[in-house]
Amino acid sequence: MTTDAQLVTLLEELIDILHDQAKEVERLTAHVEGATTPLPEASQMPLVISRLSALRQQLRALRAQCAGE
Repeated sequence: MTTDAQLVTLLEELIDILHDQAKEVERLTAHVEGATTPLPEASQMPLVISRLSALRQQLRALRAQCAGE
């Protein structure tokens, strides 16, 4: 495996972990808001999750490009 492919793999794993954590924070926020009053500001977690998903797609494209070289 080349260094580029190894970096892509590491980044994919990191993004997967961050994506899962963002989903968990969103669930926790919803639970807390259900038990108390809503937070004064809207959660940014859906935006974070969306951006992490986009990064995941970019990395998959990069992986395909690295495999083609």
